[in-house]
Amino acid sequence: MGLLATALAVGGVAGPVLTGYLIQHLGFTRMFLLFAAIAAAGAAWFQLWVRETRDGAQDESTRQPVAA
Repeated sequence: MGLLATALAVGGVAGPVLTGYLIQHLGFTRMFLLFAAIAAAGAAWFQLWVRETRDGAQDESTRQPVAA
């Protein structure tokens, strides 16, 4: 658990430091567009390549009601 907590703390510190450095040297607009492109690529990846895990997710007409 200590190793996980350390990794989270390092990531929590390194992320903003690296981002601030890049924004300061490359400019806010460029970095905003870069981060927006990374987010869009991630969203596209999940939409195209991550499969649905629910049973019968492809065919909603065959769903059965769940008895409580």
